[in-house]
Amino acid sequence: FPCTYGNSAFFENNDMMLLGRVQKDQLLNRTSYEFYNGMQPDGEAAWTLDESIAVPVWNFPLMTSVQQINFHNKTGRFIFGNWAWISYDGHPRPDHSPDERNGRTGHQRTQLSLIEAPNPWGPFSVFYTNDNWEMDDGSSGAYTPVFPPAWMGDEDMWMVSTQCCIGSSHPNTPDNHYNFIVQHVEIEL
Repeated sequence: FPCTYGNSAFFENNDMMLLGRVQKDQLLNRTSYEFYNGMQPDGEAAWTLDESIAVPVWNFPLMTSVQQINFHNKTGRFIFGNWAWISYDGHPRPDHSPDERNGRTGHQRTQLSLIEAPNPWGPFSVFYTNDNWEMDDGSSGAYTPVFPPAWMGDEDMWMVSTQCCIGSSHPNTPDNHYNFIVQHVEIEL
């Protein structure tokens, strides 16, 4: 079954993530999708066709954003990066809300969390968090971290993300710039 993850229909700062699955030959048939509905008494995952009763596989109130979860063969874990805009005092802050330090709106401070689980439905646990996710030039505002499957090796992997706009401490960085970021991640077991 190919699996798909989704949230509450927002790009960033959501509350939870849901899990759906479908047979490969039914990808375009919306009525064929099943949704995770918790665990059965025998320890097996329960599935339902009714998305309104789907059970979240990940809860992180106001801090859950667009996800792509991939399986890492060497560790046998499902891994994803989660990002969220946060205020300078660490609270969730929706994108384009006023910056409490300088009144600007735009992408500023971002939190990065790396999360893993033994199954597509969890249980998920955080193995890395950075409340001030910045690039080498001191710029902030990174989002949508992804581990491309083709770039996931046994001993290391690469995470890609997008980074935008305001917040660089480097004097030669323009205020409104977009970057495609590639970061090396080493795996320690």
